[in-house]
Amino acid sequence: MKTTTKVLLITLTTAVGVAAAAWAGAFLYWHLRITSAMRVMEAKLPGQMTPLSWPRDLLDASEVLNGAGCRALPYYVRSAEPGKDIEVLEHVVGSIIGFVTAGTSGDDPNDDLAHVLGKRFTIEPQDSPTVRREKCDRLQAWWSENGSRHHQWWRIWSPACPRFDCSVRER
Repeated sequence: MKTTTKVLLITLTTAVGVAAAAWAGAFLYWHLRITSAMRVMEAKLPGQMTPLSWPRDLLDASEVLNGAGCRALPYYVRSAEPGKDIEVLEHVVGSIIGFVTAGTSGDDPNDDLAHVLGKRFTIEPQDSPTVRREKCDRLQAWWSENGSRHHQWWRIWSPACPRFDCSVRER
């Protein structure tokens, strides 16, 4: 093999290796930050009235999750379990709907989609355990079908959610 070919091959291999290591590092960084913030949110949110009364660590966790943007969506969806505290479920579902329906820069939020998703998934304090289970299951199924439109797991460099009209119909 010629020397220039070897140098080119080594350079390309190094560049690909560095890019892969940078991506893996960023992925791990966001995974650890989001997972930690979700743990704080689930532990500290019950019993809190409004964000004005939240303790500092809960506010910090909220800032991390908001800053993560769409990167946090799969974590929110996984945490939508019917056995969790009602305040946690309300926050989780509200955050999912908020991220999914938020407008991109210059766009207005998709209020029609927010209304439809809210009717289908919002957990209410008076919901029975069976209704909570149904809503959580519907949310999980909806995410399995539509989640890739809002977040691609490999796209860790941007918190921005792509804007799509999911054409969700009320049932």
